[in-house]
Amino acid sequence: MLSLGGVHAAVATPSPNGAFVSTRTFNDCPTSTVATNNTYPMSVQISDSNLSCSGYANLHSWSFSADAGTSAAVFANDDTFCFGADVKLEGSGIGEGGLRVSPWWGQYVDGRFMINAETGEIAVFGGRLPFYSFTVSNSITYTKGTTVHMAINYDPNALTAMDPATIQYSLTLGAQVYTSPALPFSMGTQSEDPPHGLWGILNDARVGSYFQPRTQLNVQDSALTATWPNIVFTASANCLPATSTPTATATATQTQTGTQTATQTPTQTGTPTRTASATATGTRPSENGQPCTDSSQCSSMNCVDDVCCDTACTQPEHTCTLPGREGTCVPINSAPAPAFSDLGKFIGLGMLLLIAAAGLRRRRLRQ
Repeated sequence: MLSLGGVHAAVATPSPNGAFVSTRTFNDCPTSTVATNNTYPMSVQISDSNLSCSGYANLHSWSFSADAGTSAAVFANDDTFCFGADVKLEGSGIGEGGLRVSPWWGQYVDGRFMINAETGEIAVFGGRLPFYSFTVSNSITYTKGTTVHMAINYDPNALTAMDPATIQYSLTLGAQVYTSPALPFSMGTQSEDPPHGLWGILNDARVGSYFQPRTQLNVQDSALTATWPNIVFTASANCLPATSTPTATATATQTQTGTQTATQTPTQTGTPTRTASATATGTRPSENGQPCTDSSQCSSMNCVDDVCCDTACTQPEHTCTLPGREGTCVPINSAPAPAFSDLGKFIGLGMLLLIAAAGLRRRRLRQ
């Protein structure tokens, strides 16, 4: 189904019959060697080697395809689906990978269910996805070279404030299955509906997996491989494994439309998007206007110019650090909040002293 405002057009949830592989969405190390092997649904593999570069990271992905891998399938806000795969990151390099449900503004970048081969963190963040950390909620981490099973179940429900879409994440580590609560989506941005909708993943989404190997300057043998065997997709039934551990009850922080990293953001090629990567943490997110160094530190999931911002603020000539309006994305030529210069403060103080002196004089005359 495709939701355009309050109008619903009868368009079925995609029926994937292949995987569309996209490489070098971020291309901070253009001299690296990328290789892919696509035998969907048995396996998809992407490797990146010779990552000795001064940039931050490369970004590759694969998306479910309904035309045998020619293009990425388009998912609508009110589609129902569940998907998963075994996932393994291995090699001498560092980086992250996992599953993704990406919004229309970052179709091959945002909305990540991450395992991190360097830090071990396992978390979901970015795009439209409600934030959740398995590392914080379940005290588990990922070890490079280990195969885990990752799955996501999306239910659009009524796509209203009273009944928003929900999403549930599952991770199988060894014999243990960990499952998040069914997390509700935030509304989104009203001005973007139509055509994108509200209260869910939004129309024109892409679904699949991602792989972001980090560069390592002067490390000649730096290489990392991501493999997704046993890929499953269903357009109706819940495909999450039965939970073998209590479902976590930790409160998840919802993300809003768009995220952006303030530091070490990979250089993206092709069509610009409103976001890059973020690293989730278990600390309480900061409000807009508060200092930050990473998007995951902000309740809005937008760290722009070292402050938490209400949006990703990627429009030309806009800023989130206008004096007096820190944390709000406004045009650079917007009038700042009223402020006095040192001379103005001196003149104002003088006027206050004159007024006080005049009042004292009148009081003496009355006496």
